[in-house]
Amino acid sequence: ALGLSEDERSEKLNVIINKELADARRNYQQMAKLVLESRAKINKILLRLGESTAAAEEIGRDRSMPEQLAALKDELENFQKREEQRSIVIGAKKLAVQKLVTQLDEEVDADFATSEELSVAFEARLDMYHIDVQKEQQKRKQELLTVLNGC
Repeated sequence: ALGLSEDERSEKLNVIINKELADARRNYQQMAKLVLESRAKINKILLRLGESTAAAEEIGRDRSMPEQLAALKDELENFQKREEQRSIVIGAKKLAVQKLVTQLDEEVDADFATSEELSVAFEARLDMYHIDVQKEQQKRKQELLTVLNGC
C-alpha cells in the first residue's frame, strides 16, 4: 500500500519481526537475569534465616546449658554422697568383721588355754594315779615278800 513491492514489504516485515524478536530476547534475558538475581537474593535470605535459626538454637542451647550443668552437678553430688555413704557402710562392716575376728581369736585363745590347763591337770592326775598304782604295787610286793618270808 505504500508503494512497496511484495519483497520490500516482506523484508521490512522481517526487519520489524527480527527487531521485535531481538527485543523479546533482550526482555527474556533481562527477565531471566532478574529471576536469577531474585533466586540468589532468596537463597541469601534463606541462608541468613538458616544461620539465624541455628544461632537462635545455639542461644537456646546456651541458655539451657547452665540448667544442664546444674543438673549434672546435682547428679555428681548425689553420686558422691551415695559413694560416701557406701564407703561408710563398708568401713563399718569391715570394723564389725575385725571385731568379730578379734573376739573369735580371743575365744579360741581362751579355749586353747582352758584345754591346755585341762590337759596339764589331766596329766598331773594321770601321774598321781601312776604313782598311786606304783605305791600300791610296791605295797603288795612287800606284803607278798613278807608272807613268803614268813613261810
